[in-house]
Amino acid sequence: MNYLLVSQIAKKWNISKRTVRNYCAKGKINGAFLTGKKWNIPENAKKPNRINKKYSKPKTLLEILQVEKKNKIAGGIYHKIQIDLTFNSNHIEGSKLTIEQTRYILPKIVAKEIKKLIDWYNSLSLITFDDILDFHYKFEMIHPFQDGNGRVGRLIMFKECLKHNIVPFIIDDNLKLFYYRGLNEWKNEKGYLRDTCLTAQDKFKTWLDYFQIPYKN
Repeated sequence: MNYLLVSQIAKKWNISKRTVRNYCAKGKINGAFLTGKKWNIPENAKKPNRINKKYSKPKTLLEILQVEKKNKIAGGIYHKIQIDLTFNSNHIEGSKLTIEQTRYILPKIVAKEIKKLIDWYNSLSLITFDDILDFHYKFEMIHPFQDGNGRVGRLIMFKECLKHNIVPFIIDDNLKLFYYRGLNEWKNEKGYLRDTCLTAQDKFKTWLDYFQIPYKN
């Protein structure tokens, strides 16, 4: 196979040499490889499709996270979330639910209860903040795993907030006791858990403001 230099490809495709190098660095040209500081590009390589920047700019938090993950951007909101989610998920350990509030599900019916929960959730026409909290409470009451139910449950809440364009949140150590109280009282008073999560959401909004990421109030 014959290979061309960046300057030759740039002339062939009628684009700048910088653009060709960027395509190579991002792996958009199949078969291109470096020899020292020079790119070797197959002469029959296809020119990557260039997306109009007007329509490619990420608009939602989820889209921004996907772009930052794909491009391995350090110091952005994705990196910040990775650090805080990992730290707080591992730091908040053990269930603080009371015996009265804990619902014990026999292993043989866990799958049935989880399916019932998911079917109910999927039947909702519009997912609200309270729906996500309600799902979380019911998930924790089923307690499907031997360990890590809280971590998994909070990650699901985070994911669902992103999916439905709701500002997500991370429960940190300062909110841990309020969070467990909220779970304990959810059936009788939803305000405790809601207010705790809204407080965590307010903190997350300060991150969005710092990174200049728009969000819906």
